[in-house]
Amino acid sequence: MKIENSPWALVCAVLVYWALASAQALRIEGLQYDEALMVLGSVQMRHSRDILPLPQDPHTWTCAFGRCFPLMTVRYVGAFKEYLTLPVMALFGSGPEVVRLVSIAWASLAVWGVGRFAGPFAALLLAICPAFVDQTVFDNGAVVGWAGALGLCLVTKCRYGESPTGRRALAFGAAVGLGLWCRANFAWLIIAVCVAAAPSAIRWVRRSPRHVLAAVGGAIVTSLPFWIYQIISRGGTFDAVGMFRAEGGWRHLLGERFWMFARVLISDLEHRAIWSAGDLPLWQPAFCAGIFVAVFATSIAKGGLARQAAMTLGIFYLFLLSSRLPVAEHHFVPALPIAAAVMILGARSLPQARLLWVGSAFVYVAIAGYWHWAAWRGLGHTGGAGQWSGAIVRVKDHLLAIKDVPGGKVRILDWGLQNNLFVLSDSRIPTVEDFGADWDAKIASGGMFLTNGPANTFYSAARDSFLESLAQSGKSVAPVRFLQKSGEVYAELWEVPPGEGTRLLEGFHGVEAGGWRWTQKHFAVQLLPPPRGQPHWVRAALYFPDALIRRTGPITLTAKAGNKTIGTRTFAEAGEMVFEAPLPSASIGPVRVDFHLDKALPPGAEDSRELGLIVKSVGWRGGLEQGGSQPGSPLP
Repeated sequence: MKIENSPWALVCAVLVYWALASAQALRIEGLQYDEALMVLGSVQMRHSRDILPLPQDPHTWTCAFGRCFPLMTVRYVGAFKEYLTLPVMALFGSGPEVVRLVSIAWASLAVWGVGRFAGPFAALLLAICPAFVDQTVFDNGAVVGWAGALGLCLVTKCRYGESPTGRRALAFGAAVGLGLWCRANFAWLIIAVCVAAAPSAIRWVRRSPRHVLAAVGGAIVTSLPFWIYQIISRGGTFDAVGMFRAEGGWRHLLGERFWMFARVLISDLEHRAIWSAGDLPLWQPAFCAGIFVAVFATSIAKGGLARQAAMTLGIFYLFLLSSRLPVAEHHFVPALPIAAAVMILGARSLPQARLLWVGSAFVYVAIAGYWHWAAWRGLGHTGGAGQWSGAIVRVKDHLLAIKDVPGGKVRILDWGLQNNLFVLSDSRIPTVEDFGADWDAKIASGGMFLTNGPANTFYSAARDSFLESLAQSGKSVAPVRFLQKSGEVYAELWEVPPGEGTRLLEGFHGVEAGGWRWTQKHFAVQLLPPPRGQPHWVRAALYFPDALIRRTGPITLTAKAGNKTIGTRTFAEAGEMVFEAPLPSASIGPVRVDFHLDKALPPGAEDSRELGLIVKSVGWRGGLEQGGSQPGSPLP
């Protein structure tokens, strides 16, 4: 039996993929943020009937019959993988090895499918491609769902070709619809196939209309969640198209994306970033792209199945190359099964160049083998670098050991930590992403603040403002640092104890819907003594709305400790202001501080309260305690 017709050769190709993929999957014990994003619903549906408590795109979850479930993971990626992973998680938990083995199992359909379509050599070529292996193991680009669906399309198409029946047409259509649900730009591939195989498709429609209807019906059924989402969200996927736009002219984009494609034939940027590897030698992508272009041209010229495959791939990649949407290297990976088929079918159609193809194959196997070995060694040495670091597991273990998290939730101040902690902890770590402000009040209340390390920071604004406020608070808090194998800091956790507390004694109105707290003309607080060595200066952060100053004119604030005036200041302008005053002597007990305004807005028809000013916080200088309001309140 020839190798091209041997089912055992195809099985061997799939086993090669499993071996290479598993070697990488088990090398990293953590999860990357977007990799975890693909299975958030798997964790949530195991433990709760409610909607996912983490941030999500609008309408991607829906509720019926007392239970909530996802339609989409994000606007353009369906929730298929979340359902695929759910029963496996129910049996074996939410560990990274479980997530990745599910990914490998589903993606291996692509290897099987391309083997059924173009032979075991095409399957083997795909199985050893480092970029394909990487992206289907560490699925942070939603590649796995697409790749498996494409493989299923190829398998069902081949089965229908062998024995055309209504059931097999239905199965083929269902595979196509599943691909559309898995990722919306699967539609580009559907269009490419329809254009490339238009004559055959037209003959099929005329010859077997019932089979065509069966295929269409199957596609509608499996893509139904996608269409339900479009109805509920009023075209949420199409709205996403307008949210992103690539910068640069066409010439720049085409050149940049062609080299993306050339690199993806070997090792994509992420594949090397996982273990902090350098760039590819220029000759490697140039060699692979050159061979591919030669085979592609041969396929177009020779016609037949090779031409259809080449035209399909060419049209699909034309969408990618010309799209004004941002394109990354992982967007080229899902069509690698078609590229592998083109390489084998094209080479087979020109047997005169057999020695050239065989020699090129040996060179490619050597290049791919080197990068697989480099990945295995690099992953073992680093344990994953940056956002792929296994240090996330130590963060998870530390947080799980804390029985009572101050404030109820860990505040995460940067991108890249929440999703993976949710999955790795099996939803047991309550978190909230906090990129906001008002750190003085949050620090005063105490809590746990988690951020990426300095070398691994994505958005520094929240981290920088938090650290500035922490330094000004006077609280001496040393962060718990979680290190990567390289010694670099992966993440930092500040466990800030609650302040000694500022008690609001009198003269404060209740907190309003927007979080504002007004005072009366006279208000008072009680302060416990500041930490040893800290100055005994009272500091109040205030806000004077413009409407207040226009109606009252300059306002004079006087502060007293006991019967002694410790400070007076007149405020004539609107905006955020600071009032500071020293105590005449250190106190060993609680200190009552009374504040008095020389004027305030009297009760009126619009508001029955006496309104003095807005207090943001009151405390010791360098150690503010929350006063229950935020600046910027409009006058009622």
